[in-house]
Amino acid sequence: MAMAATISRLSYSKSWNRCPRCLLQALPMLKDGSKYRKSTQFTLTTNVVAHNPIMNCRRYVSNMNRERRAFWALDSKSRTNDVQHSPGGGARIAPIELSGIVKVKGQQSTHQSRSSATSRSCQDADSGVPVKCTLGPKHNISVVDAPVSVKKMISVKKMAMATKSTGNYRKAALKVDSLVANRSLHSSDAYYAIIIYKQSRQPEKCVQVLEYIQEKGEKLTAYHYALCIAALSTHNKYSKAYALFEDMQTRGVVLDVATYTTVVQMLLKARELDAASEIVYKMATDGCKPNARTYTVLMAAFSRAGRWDDALRFFGEMESKCVTRDAIAYSSAISACHKGGHWERAIVFFDEMGRKGFKRDMTTYSAAISACGKGHNWRKAIELFDEMRKNGIRPNMIAYSAAISACEKGYQWTKALKLLDEMTRKGVKQDTIVYSAAISACDKGRQWGKAIELFDEMGAKGIKRNTIAYTVAITACNHANRWEKAVEIFADMDINGIVRDTAAYNAAISAFGKGRQWEKAIMLYNEMDSKGLQPDTKTYGAAISACERGQQWQKALALYHEMSANSVERDLVIYRVVIRALASGANAHGLIDSVYEDLIVNFTAYGRFWSRFEREGVLDLHTHTQLEAQSAVRRLLTLLQHRCKDGSPADVTSIIVGQGKNSVREPVLLATVQRQLKNLTPSIASHPMEANTGRLVVDRSDLVAWLKQNASEDFAPATGF
Repeated sequence: MAMAATISRLSYSKSWNRCPRCLLQALPMLKDGSKYRKSTQFTLTTNVVAHNPIMNCRRYVSNMNRERRAFWALDSKSRTNDVQHSPGGGARIAPIELSGIVKVKGQQSTHQSRSSATSRSCQDADSGVPVKCTLGPKHNISVVDAPVSVKKMISVKKMAMATKSTGNYRKAALKVDSLVANRSLHSSDAYYAIIIYKQSRQPEKCVQVLEYIQEKGEKLTAYHYALCIAALSTHNKYSKAYALFEDMQTRGVVLDVATYTTVVQMLLKARELDAASEIVYKMATDGCKPNARTYTVLMAAFSRAGRWDDALRFFGEMESKCVTRDAIAYSSAISACHKGGHWERAIVFFDEMGRKGFKRDMTTYSAAISACGKGHNWRKAIELFDEMRKNGIRPNMIAYSAAISACEKGYQWTKALKLLDEMTRKGVKQDTIVYSAAISACDKGRQWGKAIELFDEMGAKGIKRNTIAYTVAITACNHANRWEKAVEIFADMDINGIVRDTAAYNAAISAFGKGRQWEKAIMLYNEMDSKGLQPDTKTYGAAISACERGQQWQKALALYHEMSANSVERDLVIYRVVIRALASGANAHGLIDSVYEDLIVNFTAYGRFWSRFEREGVLDLHTHTQLEAQSAVRRLLTLLQHRCKDGSPADVTSIIVGQGKNSVREPVLLATVQRQLKNLTPSIASHPMEANTGRLVVDRSDLVAWLKQNASEDFAPATGF
């Protein structure tokens, strides 16, 4: 069905400055030499383009209330026929019927085409579609029987540019839908049509435009494909995006570096990191050199994935392949060093940026400060923070957070609080991460009261307290021996809907242990399994410690064996807590000795002590606790018994117990070992060396006598122990 579009009237009686200049300059050339009177009123279409081939120019008459434009062409042959004289002697524009049927306001008649000289084509300025219309004085002009595309007269390119400012891509997409449906979308507009579909979140229609252009037999470029691949990637349609990449190669489309980089970004987003790196190497094979953008997206993705070594490898490749490193590449390298714990290399790259004249912005400084903090170099971190301010860069929340975190790792709680107060004074927003770092700094600085105060301050300021903040606060309460407060905070997590992770449970179990509430500690330990949380080394340590305080050595031993069954690594703290728990039980010596054997096997330092005894006859008890030292002496006597059965000499030159520099009153191990040897049956005398009081010399005759008396018996630790 024919559709009509109305073009409104525009009178020029009061706005001659808006009249097409090219037309005015053509009028004085008329044959009668009459002057054009400005009082003459006539009608022109809205947004008309008046074209004078003599002047070779175009002028747009704008009407902001309309969006349509018509194209009016005048040529030199028809100009004399297009002018009529008014009764007052002036000239006015005669009605020009432009190849079609028109309706003129105030007239019921239909004007037909009069002559080829007066008939002109009116067409869409952008699409070239013919429009049936006429132009007459003092009349509104109507366009009838116009094609659908006339309604969409604005070009797709200009529509895309205009929509960029408004953001209403959905409306623009509907217009493109109409063009595609009527097969009137020009191939030159395909690129902008894809942009509109991409921005309106319709990736499938982006591909339809590709198919549409292919059906028309038009040539597609890498730009068209790259846009479609990016659109599909945005909506996680990675397989379809990669299929387009393969289709490009099949059709022989020349791929440029921008297209390759788009494909690399798509693969990185799909977490196909190795496939993305292979594409980069394929670029070199195809004769397309990667640019800095290609490498920076690779570095950022590999760094986020924890593969910082690969990220730095790409950074090195940039230099070897003569790709200029930009500021983004250096920032990515510094970030990779931060995540990899290589703060020295981060500073090297940071200084290199300055030497090469690259601007180091807030992000770069923050990454370098974080790298120094992770490397426990808080002094360098604060130095960079101060340098940033001297260079006129005002620190934001991220920079402050990095500096406070560096102070926290360096046990500089006073500097951390100073920076926190500075943020308040300067109006810098404070978030959960900033407060959590400050609370942790106070906890490590043994300022537990201040840590709890900061935690309460977070709630008063309306700053969201996340799992980390709660966990740090519970830990601070534990260190301050305020286990009731710790339990209260842990319960508050559940009330406020805060997820309680393994670290939070560990802190709460430790709090119950310090309060000698071993039953509740074990209850929380069992609750972790129902929550799907996997206990770690700290979990077992806290639970075993709670059992040790509650004198539940059987449960402590069961947890110790459970660690082995669940393949959870045991640290030195676990062994010592279990040994302390077993000391209160029956057959304590035998159980403790069994755990001590595990300690020798699993810890290299303890194994070295006994290797030295085999070589030199010297037993080194450095780093041993009292219970461990007693177990070591029992093991020593057992080994000497076996040697006597084999006929080997029972030489023990000395036992190193240390000088007790860390003891409050006297060398603890010296007194413990001497008392243990004296309580044997028969007793074995011992005395410190005169030259080195940290070494205990065993009386050889007493040792031989003891071995003779116990040689024919299995060694029983209970005798004399």
